[in-house]
Amino acid sequence: GGPGWSKVRAGPIGGAGAGRIVAGAPASNRWYILNVDAIPDRSTDNGLTWNTVSIAASGQFGFMPIMFFSLAENPLASSNVLASTSKGVFRSVDSGATWNLLAPTGLLATELTGLVFSAAVSNRVFAGDRIGHFYCSNDGGNTWILRETVPAAITAVRGLNNLVFLVTDGAGVMQRDPTCP
Repeated sequence: GGPGWSKVRAGPIGGAGAGRIVAGAPASNRWYILNVDAIPDRSTDNGLTWNTVSIAASGQFGFMPIMFFSLAENPLASSNVLASTSKGVFRSVDSGATWNLLAPTGLLATELTGLVFSAAVSNRVFAGDRIGHFYCSNDGGNTWILRETVPAAITAVRGLNNLVFLVTDGAGVMQRDPTCP
């Protein structure tokens, strides 16, 4: 009664277990698996093949493995990708193949639970964290503005029809406009 499914690989390439699956920008054919306790796997052919991404200067992050919490491709410039990790905010300028640590300003926490780029304004990105902070950036994630603090942890940030939705742990789903003061 539906499309057939087939196994494309046995499991995560570099991790202890597969985590969230994140789609790349529309028509990019890219997918990411945010593995548990390991760097992500990335597919550039709609999931047929997978490769582990590269982290620049990965030896500088200590003994704990890096873990990616959220990831978003810019739909207006899909080579630009942001990710929140256990080691800070990272950016890729080559469609998610290699990642470099950013030094963003304005964030009260770097372990962001959700990231989404605006579909209408280039380099505008929104994010949330477990404390309930809702942020926006007009420069692709270099500087952030705290838009508001909601009364619950933000567990995900999604964009749909030029609106931003905050999924919370205890305060429901909140709809926000896609402006950044």
